[in-house]
Amino acid sequence: MSARFNSRKRLVERTLTKARDWAIESGAVKAAIVVGSYAYDRPRMGSDVDIVLISEQAERLANDLPFVPAIAPGSRLIRAKQWGTLFERRFRHPSGLIIECGLVTPQWCAIPLDAGTRRVLSDGCRVLTDDGCMDEALNALRTSQAPA
Repeated sequence: MSARFNSRKRLVERTLTKARDWAIESGAVKAAIVVGSYAYDRPRMGSDVDIVLISEQAERLANDLPFVPAIAPGSRLIRAKQWGTLFERRFRHPSGLIIECGLVTPQWCAIPLDAGTRRVLSDGCRVLTDDGCMDEALNALRTSQAPA
């Protein structure tokens, strides 16, 4: 593994720690998770980091972006898109790292899980902080995948 890639992985871990800390301190986030290649520990140098913030205030957070200076200082917004109930906000960190934040309401991980949420979580997720809503979703996912 190259020194450059090791440096990138350390930056991602610092970013995830900041995301967890901000989510806890904000009081507005029920859970923060990582999905994608960093969740299932197979990132490449060009991989982005995918963070999902679950909040009753998802739309406000998506519009005000209070988390960006806290988790990725100096980053700039490069894409804002809505995918159904998910508000995607994509940022480029000064290092070049792409940070994709998906903001959703708790309905995203409500039981029964919808097909999109099930697919994302089945690929792997890493819980940064959770008030219990993700625990329920992940237990439901494990139960549905258990052999009969």
